[in-house]
Amino acid sequence: MKTSGPRLSHYLLPSSVTQCLRGAKVLFLAFCLSIAALSQETGTLVQGAVVNSVNGRQIPRAVVVLRDSQGNGTVGRADDIGRFRLKNVAPGLYFVSAERPGFYAETSKLRRQTIDVPKIGAMPDLLVKLTPQADIIGRVTDEHSDALQHAEIILLGWEYHNGRRVLAKKGSAFTNDLGEYRVFPLPAGKYFVMVSYDARTEWRNMLRNLTNIDSQPVDMASPPVFYPGTTDFREAAPVAVKPGDEFVTDFTVASKPAVTIRGKVVNGLTGLPVPRPPVQAGWTPVPGTVEPAVAKSTDNGDFEITGLAPGFFTLSSSSSDDKMPFYGELSLEVGGLGAEGVQLAVLPDFTVPGHVRIEGADKNAIRRVSFEFIVASGQTVGSLRLSAAAPDFKGLVRLHAERHYNLRAVDLPGDAWLKSVSVSGQDTSLNDVVISAGSSEIEFVIDTNGGHVDGAALTSHNEPVRDCLIMLIPDVETIDPVAIRYTRSDIQGRFTVRGVPPGNYRLLAWEEANPDELLADPVALKSWAAQGDALKVEESGHYTVIPKIIPAEPVP
Repeated sequence: MKTSGPRLSHYLLPSSVTQCLRGAKVLFLAFCLSIAALSQETGTLVQGAVVNSVNGRQIPRAVVVLRDSQGNGTVGRADDIGRFRLKNVAPGLYFVSAERPGFYAETSKLRRQTIDVPKIGAMPDLLVKLTPQADIIGRVTDEHSDALQHAEIILLGWEYHNGRRVLAKKGSAFTNDLGEYRVFPLPAGKYFVMVSYDARTEWRNMLRNLTNIDSQPVDMASPPVFYPGTTDFREAAPVAVKPGDEFVTDFTVASKPAVTIRGKVVNGLTGLPVPRPPVQAGWTPVPGTVEPAVAKSTDNGDFEITGLAPGFFTLSSSSSDDKMPFYGELSLEVGGLGAEGVQLAVLPDFTVPGHVRIEGADKNAIRRVSFEFIVASGQTVGSLRLSAAAPDFKGLVRLHAERHYNLRAVDLPGDAWLKSVSVSGQDTSLNDVVISAGSSEIEFVIDTNGGHVDGAALTSHNEPVRDCLIMLIPDVETIDPVAIRYTRSDIQGRFTVRGVPPGNYRLLAWEEANPDELLADPVALKSWAAQGDALKVEESGHYTVIPKIIPAEPVP
């Protein structure tokens, strides 16, 4: 009988060997997964905390952003105790920011929030600081202590644009049916608080179901009120709000008998009335903050504006003649009896010839110059430019008669500066250029022998300060912002200011500062100027200086 040997398939491995093989498979799989994970984590771990800059407490659930110069980056969110972890961050230089409702990042300090992520190694913990927003709250009532609904609370702050100091709207809110308001969120700063109550609109809303609403005149009106309770902006006081503050102030808005402005719009060239002219009355103290009142007008140029509170107004009107636009403005104070017989003339823009005279040793080096006329009066904004080239240096510009302009020279070469300007042979201020209807000629005088100031912005350890604000302020009793010269230092801390008019100056340097904010506050600027280094600039003088640097406000 033939027998066969045992088949391999019939052999059973011991259970201990089977378990070892299974364990080896698990270890091998874990090893493969760990290698795959390591191959994916090619970047660096960036971690840290988001904190309140005032009290140092950690801020939960803030969004943290790392952004490179191309706008690419990584986004993460802090946990419930304010900690964040951003994994796999590619090497490079990043701008760090964070956001959380109720907080803001102070822009003057953001340029410090940069990190250089290495290719390998660990990053130290980051501390990202946010500043708590402030708010202004209160209640608005009338003279009978009744709540005023739909009153607008407007926050205003000074700004400086194109040689003109203006009040800009920084925030607003409306009152509810209880007269309560809250303006939020607010960064720290100084604000004028104004309350505007449009009695005309409220009156029309109450009478909206009447078919003859237009025949029902507005009998009462309310002038805007400023903190601390005045209708005269010259008596208003700014409110200084610190981070996290809650400033409380109530207002009483009193009603006064409404007044009327009546008058006529005429063509300023012919004296003839303008048929059915569009006329508006804007509130003069803070243009653009109060809705202008619109007039009713007739075919013979008469107009009537009703429902106004006594105060200062700017009337404006426009028309066209043979496709030529006409425009006119008139400022007036309206008392308790209103204003009668007002005449508003509209005029076209006029083409004004200009001639440039160049003085100094390098006058042949100038081949072309440009000047900018910046509107400095009324409620109109904008600018116009005149250019002139060698050899005659003549040019034309269209300006509006009786309008006031600030004048500045644009990008003069070398050490040239605008020495003077005259209109129809009469010297005038660079800050107040006015032409008359069609009869003006402007002469500009450019002097090439200005001063030249250069130097370096350095720390106490002789390290360069990049982007430092360098400012030359005339050492005079009343500072003219247009006469201030300023620039910024480069990456090596070097700076140059050319074309400086001869005179006495104060030299200042800020590690971090916004020039527009400084120029908008002449009182503070005067105080700063007193701390600057004295510098006398003479004709064709060249000066090299190392200014003392005003350090940035330390991060809390």
